[in-house]
Amino acid sequence: MISASHEKAYTSSCQVTWLDRLRTLYQNLIATPITFKISLIAVLAIVAIGIIGPFIVPFDPYATDYAASLAAPNAVHWFGCDAMGRDVFSRVICGTRISVFLSLAAVAIPLVIGAIVGAVAAYAGGWIDEVLMRIADIFQAFPEIILGVAIVGVLGPGLANALFAVVAVMWIRYARLMRSLVLRLLHADFIETARMSGASHRQILVHHMLPHLVPQLLVMGTLDIGFVMLTLASFSFLGLGIQAPTAEWGSMLNDGRLYFASSPYLMVFPGCAIFITVLVFNVFGNCLSDRLERRKGISW
Repeated sequence: MISASHEKAYTSSCQVTWLDRLRTLYQNLIATPITFKISLIAVLAIVAIGIIGPFIVPFDPYATDYAASLAAPNAVHWFGCDAMGRDVFSRVICGTRISVFLSLAAVAIPLVIGAIVGAVAAYAGGWIDEVLMRIADIFQAFPEIILGVAIVGVLGPGLANALFAVVAVMWIRYARLMRSLVLRLLHADFIETARMSGASHRQILVHHMLPHLVPQLLVMGTLDIGFVMLTLASFSFLGLGIQAPTAEWGSMLNDGRLYFASSPYLMVFPGCAIFITVLVFNVFGNCLSDRLERRKGISW
């Protein structure tokens, strides 16, 4: 039975440990460049808008009001109204959830698939490596955008098909990156030590290699979010991605292009949302890359 004094000492030590961790985290954030802090805050703000946006918008993004059709920006409708009288501001805010979270998913899925394929190819070697890399070569023989459009064109428009097309063209870059990183670590001293100590292949990959590889994969994934967002918006703009009346930035650009001469705000505001979001994620990815370079050789 644990005495009260021992329990109190144990609780106190746990509190000190957590306080130390919070203090270390705070000191690390303070020491980071101002650009990193601003970009991190901006990323968190965009994600927060995507989560709570649909609950705070002033109008239903799908409610039509033909009396306000193509109304210019005013005190009531800050971004104006589209051809069906829907509030553009509410649609842009609600579109954040689909545009941003779909892009995050379209990066996370191929990153995981590519990392597994690349790690298996490099670690197994031989004919397994040869087969997997030749499959990657087949996919890489086509430009990414062209291949993605072709896949969506064959499968048909829709959110799921657009996501599948992006995954199909994106996993190759992560597989090749993971393969090169694993090959670089295969004969490192700490890997040889783990192998001689009897560690299994899974333990070597998961417990010894992965902590050194995750930061570089995360940096590349963060930098790719902007590209993926533009790709998905391009699919929707071409009528191959998310379909109307879903509030998504690419489909909003497609809806507004017919009225660009008379109501340019229908394309300006969703276009600015795409531009700002892509810029924020690119800056954040560059800051992460710089941080990785400064901490080279140290797992985060």
